[in-house]
Amino acid sequence: MTFALIFLAGFCFVYLISKDFTLLERLSLSFPVGFGLSSFIMFKLDVILHSLSLAALQLLLSVFIVFSIATVIFLHLKKIRTIERPQIKIDLSWFNLAWAVFAVIIGYLVWGITAKCLYWPPAEFDTIQGYDLLAKAIAREHVLANSILTDKQIVFRCGPRLLYPPLLAFSNAICYMMGMESPKIINTLFFVPWVFLFYALLRRFVNSINAIFFTFLMLITPEMYAHGAFSLTNYPTAIYAVTAVLSFLVWYEKRIPGFLILSGFMMAFALWTRADSVMVNGALLLVSLVIFYREKNWKPLLTFSLSLMVYFVWSAYSKAVIPKDQSAFFITHFFLDFTKLENVFKTAWTIMSGSSTYGLTFWIFIIGLLINAKAIIQKDNLVLLSIIVISLGGYTLLYYQMDNSDGTLFTNGGWMLSGYKRGLFVYAPMVLAYVALSKNVKWFFDKIGGVLNG
Repeated sequence: MTFALIFLAGFCFVYLISKDFTLLERLSLSFPVGFGLSSFIMFKLDVILHSLSLAALQLLLSVFIVFSIATVIFLHLKKIRTIERPQIKIDLSWFNLAWAVFAVIIGYLVWGITAKCLYWPPAEFDTIQGYDLLAKAIAREHVLANSILTDKQIVFRCGPRLLYPPLLAFSNAICYMMGMESPKIINTLFFVPWVFLFYALLRRFVNSINAIFFTFLMLITPEMYAHGAFSLTNYPTAIYAVTAVLSFLVWYEKRIPGFLILSGFMMAFALWTRADSVMVNGALLLVSLVIFYREKNWKPLLTFSLSLMVYFVWSAYSKAVIPKDQSAFFITHFFLDFTKLENVFKTAWTIMSGSSTYGLTFWIFIIGLLINAKAIIQKDNLVLLSIIVISLGGYTLLYYQMDNSDGTLFTNGGWMLSGYKRGLFVYAPMVLAYVALSKNVKWFFDKIGGVLNG
């Protein structure tokens, strides 16, 4: 019942935002949005009542669903936004044999990860000492500020794993509250919709063969595919942040208002999962500033400013409740160390180009830039490229600001080698989306599509 309510809450919220989303977009957004809303509700329950329970969550989700439906009906009666009858139109002009082949392969890969999620319990070191540990404590003590999160010795020994924003921990805690032995179904409810969602968002810009080919490339990225079955924060953050960026792009290119609102909420959910996604929010804010300067349109600026509030809420809560915060890992003043900077960039590229981490993903991005060089000069797809360069550059420089006084930053098990690759989950789908949407690649796949469908 709880998962049905989470799905319905997400579906209703997406429909409430706009009626312009396709059915595939609504269905694939429902669980990610539903888990984001549920985590916000649980946090408010914790702060206001200092008590979390499954019954309270179910009640508030039900109230939210009823409120959303009532609002849609009210808008219809006031003729502000009419409820249109769904029209079933069978159009298979996009279908071809190549699309079917990729779809079958993707289906097989998705089933493999799903089976692994449902039959293997959390076994990763980070989740056992972090998100899963916190989820168990939340479910047992019915409060976020529990004996795990407020114990200085435990927090010190577990390191930064207990310091992440609580969206994943809250989601996993729901499973434990329901009496489940493992929360790995949460992985499945993020992973499976994401494949459809990434494809659906690409279809806003490109033909079906282009969209499914790059969805396939996204799925088989080695590190990302492996982590589809790991109970870590990387994949949910990537889903939220990439959806925020692509939704913003849909709004910017096609001016569909609902996508800007969706982008803001998805960015907030990303920040509620991993704080380092603030770099994506910063890039969106900078692009919004340019839009404001050119168009005097303040809406995107307001949207991402409000999203950023989530970052400050968790920072304030962490400082008030948790006996250690993340600032201890960073040098808080600016400095110049060209040797360190060189090492950061070299290590970053080694991780990006490694066959066992991101395979050909970032090589494809480099090749895409070269193929599209002339079009880039002519400002083709410049918004998405700017967001990628600004956010990825900022994320990389975070590691330059990390304290390396003990000399372990670049060693095996150090911050750079163990942590940097996790944040790249956000950027791997983004760079693939950029290549898919670039002018010359779109032209190439349009030609292929013409041959296959001709």
